[in-house]
Amino acid sequence: MKARARFIVENQRVMDPDDLCHYSFRIWNNDAERLIVEEEAPCGSIDMGGSDDRCFAPPVFLAGKNVYYPNEQEIHALDEFIENFLYRKLQDKDNYQVLNSLIGLREGSWRRWDYVWRIYNYPHVYNIYYQMYRITKLHGIKTTREPLEYLRLAYHTAYASYQDSTYESVYETKNYIDYHRGNMSKTHAPMGSPILAHLLRSLKMEGMRTEYRMLLDAIEGCLPFFLEEEYPFASEYCFDHASKAALYYLAQVADDEPLKKRTVQTILASRDTTPMWFSYCTNMRYIGCYPTPLLARPLFDRFEQTGDLHYLQKAYGAALAVWSCVDPSGKGYNGREWRFNPPEKGSPEYNYYRNGCFSGEVGMGLYGNLSMLKSYLIQDPDFGLVGYGCAVSETADDYTLIPQDGLGVRGSFVPLGVTLETVKARIEKATLAKDLRRLELVLSKPSKHADCAHISIRGMRFGAYRCSTGRVKHGEQLEWEVPYAEGQETLCLTLTAK
Repeated sequence: MKARARFIVENQRVMDPDDLCHYSFRIWNNDAERLIVEEEAPCGSIDMGGSDDRCFAPPVFLAGKNVYYPNEQEIHALDEFIENFLYRKLQDKDNYQVLNSLIGLREGSWRRWDYVWRIYNYPHVYNIYYQMYRITKLHGIKTTREPLEYLRLAYHTAYASYQDSTYESVYETKNYIDYHRGNMSKTHAPMGSPILAHLLRSLKMEGMRTEYRMLLDAIEGCLPFFLEEEYPFASEYCFDHASKAALYYLAQVADDEPLKKRTVQTILASRDTTPMWFSYCTNMRYIGCYPTPLLARPLFDRFEQTGDLHYLQKAYGAALAVWSCVDPSGKGYNGREWRFNPPEKGSPEYNYYRNGCFSGEVGMGLYGNLSMLKSYLIQDPDFGLVGYGCAVSETADDYTLIPQDGLGVRGSFVPLGVTLETVKARIEKATLAKDLRRLELVLSKPSKHADCAHISIRGMRFGAYRCSTGRVKHGEQLEWEVPYAEGQETLCLTLTAK
């Protein structure tokens, strides 16, 4: 995870001052050990112009990673990207519309580069802004903008993606798919949009109630099509699966249980069931494709809602598989085949659109993966005590969970119905008594920028608890902060019921 972020900053930034896309990010060619050039770009100049999924994949992942593991060099790269390229250059500062590229295409190309109606670009932009809001708010690292400025940019970009004016040019450009007509937000659920649930909560928390209401109204305004359409899963291409996690989010907004179930059924239908760690529950289109991890989100939610281990098995397989597309040096591959069984040049498998030697869109999947990584302690009916993303043990009186999921910020004692989450702290070990009267935590400081550990726990009994660092009251959840002393790298906490 850290190696991937480091590789992006050191290798995938466009640092040529004569390049129109200076300070943006670009696809890396692992075969040639360099950034791609236009002649080999999968979609021509689109992939050179700083927009679209491939160019946004590196900064989206970089922004997400730095919420958990802040690195000043990486955050500085994101700051330069936003101030010198993204805002005012790729994105209009007045109406927040996002261009599909800054570089025009070769004569005779099949796509236009200067349109703003591609709805799939907008979530990438507001995800970056929203994560920069979280980075600056949580860690206090100085950037060009204050946290609320990033939150406003995220809101305006998200809101623009629902406006009719954003899609006016769809009638002026050369369409390559007939149903790209009118306001695409009414018929397309773009990947990355589930972050809107968190964006809405942050708007409300920060007192931006007008913005909260306007964005929620815009989201709810597009629900009728998805709730009534016989086949609401359409994406840009007939072979694509990018809409399904976003469609599941809309089903959550609408509280439509039948649509949730239909969406999950279509996801499971396209999952590989080959019992190999790098293949199990991957998207059958190809393993490096971002739907492999992104479509795990609805499966995780179904497990949380139903307790059916089948969903957890499928979801965790997908969450793990995408990391086979990152090697120890931090290089990212659009498909793991290139790492283990690369095709020869000239073979049908060696094509520029989905060539695994390019970093491609893998960052989209890695970014979505960050919000799902969690350690689950399970009592499996066949195998007994099992850890998903963690080492587990049991005594007559308690369970112990040691996270090994790469983040260590979320854990679940499933037999007891207790979940815990930390911010600005990594869970090294958690031991919970089976009678829920005692919880022992060992936490570590994730970066020098962390000033305190924030802990929240759900599923404990109602009543008063005492922590070794002070008294804790129980509401819907237990929640408290513990400051780090100067030079302190580890916290050992004990929570007991009174």
